[in-house]
Parts: sequence; C-alpha cells; structure tokens
Amino acid sequence: MELTQTFKKLQTIIYILFVSLARQCESKKTIHIGGICIMSNHWWFHAKTFPYVIQSAFEDINNATWILPNYDLQLHMKDSQGSPGLGIKALYEFVHEPPVKTMLIGPAKSEIAVAVSQAAPVWNLVSLLYSAKATTLNNRKQFPNIYRMNFNERSFNPVRVAIMKEFGWARVATLTIQEEPYVSQMDDFHNQLAAEGMTLVSAGVLTASDDDYIAGQVKTLKQYDARIIVANINDLYVRQVFCEAYKIGITGDKYVWMLMNWAATPGWPVKTQPIYGVAPNSSCSVEELYTAAEGYIGMEQKYLSESSEKTISGMTPSEINDRAWSRYSKYIDDGELSLSHTYAYDSGWAIALALQAAIPKLAMINKTLEDFSYDDSTMADIFKECLEDLSYFGSSGPVAFDSSGTRVGITYLYRWANRSNREIGYFDGQTNLLNWYSPLKWKGGSPPLDSFIRKDVELMLPVGVAISFITLAILGLGFAVCLLIFNIRNRKMQMIKMSSPNLNNMLLVGAMAIYGAVVVGAFDVRLVPLDGITVLCNAQTWIVTIAFTLAFGCMFTKTWRVHVLFTNQKLEKKVVKDSQLFGMVGVLILVDVLILTTWTIVDPLKASSFIMDEELDETNDDLIIIPHYTECQSKHSLWWLLTLYCYKGLLLIIGSLLAWETRKVTIPGLNDSKIIGMCVYNITVLSAFSVPITHLLTDAQFLTRFCLISSLMIVCTTTTLLILFVPKVMMRSQNVKVGNFSLGGGTSANHTKPTGSALGNGSRMNLKVPKVPKMDNDLQLADVTSMGPNGLTDEVSTPKSTRMTNIGSVTT
Repeated sequence: MELTQTFKKLQTIIYILFVSLARQCESKKTIHIGGICIMSNHWWFHAKTFPYVIQSAFEDINNATWILPNYDLQLHMKDSQGSPGLGIKALYEFVHEPPVKTMLIGPAKSEIAVAVSQAAPVWNLVSLLYSAKATTLNNRKQFPNIYRMNFNERSFNPVRVAIMKEFGWARVATLTIQEEPYVSQMDDFHNQLAAEGMTLVSAGVLTASDDDYIAGQVKTLKQYDARIIVANINDLYVRQVFCEAYKIGITGDKYVWMLMNWAATPGWPVKTQPIYGVAPNSSCSVEELYTAAEGYIGMEQKYLSESSEKTISGMTPSEINDRAWSRYSKYIDDGELSLSHTYAYDSGWAIALALQAAIPKLAMINKTLEDFSYDDSTMADIFKECLEDLSYFGSSGPVAFDSSGTRVGITYLYRWANRSNREIGYFDGQTNLLNWYSPLKWKGGSPPLDSFIRKDVELMLPVGVAISFITLAILGLGFAVCLLIFNIRNRKMQMIKMSSPNLNNMLLVGAMAIYGAVVVGAFDVRLVPLDGITVLCNAQTWIVTIAFTLAFGCMFTKTWRVHVLFTNQKLEKKVVKDSQLFGMVGVLILVDVLILTTWTIVDPLKASSFIMDEELDETNDDLIIIPHYTECQSKHSLWWLLTLYCYKGLLLIIGSLLAWETRKVTIPGLNDSKIIGMCVYNITVLSAFSVPITHLLTDAQFLTRFCLISSLMIVCTTTTLLILFVPKVMMRSQNVKVGNFSLGGGTSANHTKPTGSALGNGSRMNLKVPKVPKMDNDLQLADVTSMGPNGLTDEVSTPKSTRMTNIGSVTT
C-alpha cells in the first residue's frame, strides 16, 4: 500500500517536471540568422566547412542555459556559388521571405561580401564576416554595419608601431607587393607613422618578380640608409628580397627586417616547388639565405589558440577544433577544413553574446529581440554597440572589436635564429601592450640603431695651430714696434734720414696691421658668435687690403722716386719730395677705400656655416660625421677679390719693373733700390704662388688654406722688414756714415769728399758731372758738394758751360 502511494507520488513529480519542461520549450522564441556561403559549384571547396561549423556553434548556444535562455538561434543558409550576383539575390530573398532575419553571418568570399555588405544597411542588417579580406571593407562609411572576426591586414600595423616604440626606432622603410591587400595595408601603416611623428625614409613597391627589378628596389633601401625595414611580401618574393639584401649588405646585426611570419614558412630557403604557379627564384645559396634572414622579426595571428583555457563555449580551443575535424572533414573534397573555421565558430558566439547584451537595452525602450524589423535602425545601432562592447575568449583566442568593426586580438611575434623560427612574445590588441617571453638579445647588448648617428662637427683650427700663428703674429708685431721705435729715435741719423724715415714709419704701420690681421683670422666660433665673425671678416678684409697698400705702397713710391731721378734723360731738374710720395700712397689707399666701401654696401661679406661631405667615423661604424665650417662669403665675393687681385697685381708688376730698372743704382743710405727690389720680388713670387693655390684648395682643406694665407702674410711681412731695416740697425750699431756713392756697377777715383761746412750747414747737394758720355745706368756721379740737415735737399745743379745731366734732388 505504501509502495503504491510512493509510486504515484513519483509519477506526479515526473509529470509535473515534464509539463514544466514542455511549457518552457514552448515558451522559447526563435531568432533567425541569415547566412550566405559558397556551398557548391566553386573551386574554393574548403568554404563548405563554414555552414557546418556555424550550425555547430548555434547548437552549442541553444544547448547552453546561461545564454539566451528564452531564445533559440536558427541559421538560414543560402548558396552564393561564389557569385556576387547570387549573393545579392540571397540577400534579397532573405528580406522578402519570412521570417525576419535579425542579423547576417557571412559571406565568406571578399567580392561577395563587398556586394552584400554594401546593400545590407538598407535593411538595417548587421553582418558578421569571418573570412572576407577585401581592403574595400575597411571603409566604415561605405560599410557601417560589418564586423570582421578574421583579423584585418591593418591590425598588424599597431604591432609594428609598438615594436618601433619599444626599441626607440623612429625611421623605417617599407617594401610591399603591388596588389591588395598589401598596398592598402602599407598605406595605413604610413598614415600611422605620420600620426606618431615617425619618419618613412623609403616606400618600395614590387611590381615584378625578376631579379633586376627587385635588386633595384632593395638598393633603394640602402641609398636611404634604411636600418628598420618592414617587408610586406609573400613567400613568392621572400627568397629574392633576402638574396638581394644580402648582396648589398643590408642584413645582419645592424638591420632589422619585419615581415609576416607565413612569408618565411619553415624551410623556405630550400623550397623549390611552385608558389602560386611560380617557382621560387634566387641567385643566392641556401647558406646565404639563412645568413640574410638571421634575426628577422615575424608576426602572425593564429587561427586556433594554443591556450588550454576553456572558451566561452566551455570547451578548449583544441576540443572545438578536434570536434570540427571529426564531424565535418568527411564532407570536404580533400578532407581538409578551412583554417578559418575557428573564425566562423566564434562568429556564431559573437552574434549570440551581442543579442544577449542587447536584451536589457531593448527593454529600456520597451522592445525585445523578436521585435526587430528591417526599418528599425535603433535596434541595429544597439546590436552594433553590443558587438563593440564584446570581450570573450573564443577558439581563435581573445575576441573584441573596435569602433571600425575590426577584430582586436593577439598578434604573436617570432624571431628567426639559428635556422628556426622561435615564438618570442605577443602583442595584445586590447591593451596595446607588447609582452616578451624573455628579453630580446642583441649583439652589442642594445638594439640596432634605426640609422647612422649623425654628428655635426664644427671644423675649427686646432688650438695648437691657432696659438702658433697668433704667437708668431704677436712676435712679428713686437718686432715691427721695435723697428718703429728705432726708426723714430734715429730719424736724424744720416743713414735713416736719407731713406725717408716717414715713409718707413708708414710701412711699419702697415706691417703691424698685417700681423694684426693674422691674429684676427685665427678667431673662430669658439671665441666669437656668428654675427661677430661677420664683423671680423669684413674688418680683416679692410685691414689686409689697406695694410698691403701702406707697406707695399711705400716701397713702390720710393722705388718710383729713384727710377724718376736716375732715368731722367731730358737734362731737366727733378724735384721729388716726400709729400708727393705720401700723396701717391694716399691715392692708392683711396682706391682701396672706394672698392671696399662699394663691396661692403652692395654685397657685404656674411659669415655662414657650410656643410661638407659626410664621413664615416673610423672608430664607430654607426657614426657619421657631418663636418661644417664657418666662412665669410658674399654673392659676388669672387669678383670683388678678382678686382683687388688685379689692382694689387698691377702694382706688384709695376713695382717689379721699377725695381729691375733701378737694380744697378748703389747709393747707400739714399737709395734702397736693391733692397726694395728684393722685397718686391719676394712679395710678388710668394703671392703669385700662394694666392691661386688658396682658391684651388677644397673646403676640406680649410686648415691648409689658413696656414698658407697666414704664412704668406707673416713670411712676406717679416722678410720685408728684415731686408729693409736690419742693415740700418747694423749700420747704426757700427756708426757708419754715408759718403761717396756711385750710380751703376763701376767705381770712380775722382770722388770729392764733402767739405765740413757743406755737411754741417749747407742746404743743397750739387752733383757736378763734367762729362756724360751717354745717358744710361753707367753714369758716374762726380761729387757730393752739399747736404742739408734734413738729408738730400732741393735740387741738382751743374755749370751752364758744361754738357751735363741734372739728375735731380730729393726733399725730406
């Protein structure tokens, strides 16, 4: 009896549970999802995988009690047969045939996805794509309702930028194939570089696979000093690119190549089988290819996560994969599933999770999932918002979308070393962080540089050279000052008086100015700013020009006077006073001033920094020296210098001729002709040799140019002073008096000694010439009859009854 009652109670409980379960099943509503895929009549037979996998995802979702408990997902699949037209036809049938499709999944092929996804927003349908890769789909304005589970090619670009930031690289070159999606991917990368303030040094494009063309593109990388190279190429090009890079030396420790990991699949250096119908080509040996590829960084996004963590479905990625293979591989022509099947499975879960998240948001506007209609843009926006908020772990790894509908996930990084590819870390697209399994090891202990270090080096005079020339110039200046003091203190001495001491003083002032110009020329940017260098350059030009005129002009005019006096062939009295010589020097200086003033006003010298050819540092092959030097120039400075050279050169030529014509005049004290001639020859020869050379020297030889010019100034000036004044100093020390003199190379036994009264108080010098056989340089002067207290005075006179030559007189 009790057993019977117990059995009845159990029956009642079972009945209640059964009724409750039946009612619950009857209360679940169906959400219809439209799917478009290639299921027949197409070469891409692997696409048959996707309908099976998506259906298995929906089954897992419908069997789960925690997600969409009141709904079932039902997949409606249509065959596009690989035709965009049939894809559009399928979409049209979806929207015109009941029931209403809440969302779409697919199409798988890019061109069909473009056609369908462009039209779907008209009916407010949101699409999940799992295989289409067309770069056109990146246009969010044109395709506002698509979300792609497969990784967009552009998703690698943030990884590349992150790696560059990690190692401090700001310069990069790219090399890509002239086809999609490679070109669009690189265009996006270039935009990201610009946004980050990084520099794109070269952007090569491969349009042909022949060696010569590829070699030209690779050589461009070297021409632009590319050290970090992003090669967006496939396995058809990788052998040729690395081979050409190896040949020109842009592989190895100082270079980093980044490429897609699948571009260099295991054993790629020895592959010979055709790729895309083309046999791999390379003129390098296998060993050379292995050497060239050493250290490259590869990246990929895995189809199947290798994690043992359970996915959103409650199974691990490997369990999902194994089940798909065991169930569906038999339906595929070659028994191989598409690698993208994990993306299709995760797309089913993304739809379910988005719908689950939309329920409370729809409740706020008094709507439910089954209320969706093709004219309801509000619900479509809510679905999109929920998709963008998703974050879960699927069979392909972490899943999330950004506002552009692009998958954000994990990118795995590899490094080629010792003939093998080793996983070294990953990039988390959600956190934008790089994670290394262990610190990367670099030769030398630090990452390679993204370019040569370029160091600006101001070429300046070595301190020792500058000090040496300044010291020599100061010593010369001191020597000139001593001679000036000597000349002034002994100006009444007969020997000094007869050599025009005032002109000698002027010459010494010019010499001191030239020494000062050497000191000024040794100044550089270490001591004076650039504006100050401009002032010094103009000052040095004025000083040297006028100082030369003072020094050489005095010698020139003294030689001219001797020439006038002793080549007089008209038997006329000649009077050449010192004041006339000063006037001549003044005229020469006036010409200088006119030229220099015009130059300074019209085309002034300005100090500028000039860059020379780059040089590789001898001790550091990562360092390039960029030498530059400061020099004063003007637009037409060469022509101004030529004007001065012609003017001064003319003076040198005339001075040399005058010195030559008076070379046989020997009048100690009165005539410095031979001495001056030596000085003129000295200056002429050295100037003719040195000045052209200074203009022939290259910029790199600025030190030689400075030394040559400074040496010319010091040697010419010092030699002139030694020749002109040392004999006078020696004669002064020996207390030598000036007595008889001759004109020419011969001597006379009939020289008359001047009387004491004539030497002491007279004011004239009478040169009596009883007989002059011919008017040439062999003329003998007979007598010195008078000399005033100031040297040679007014005139030369002879008796009227005697045939004579009035040589002339000099007044000081």
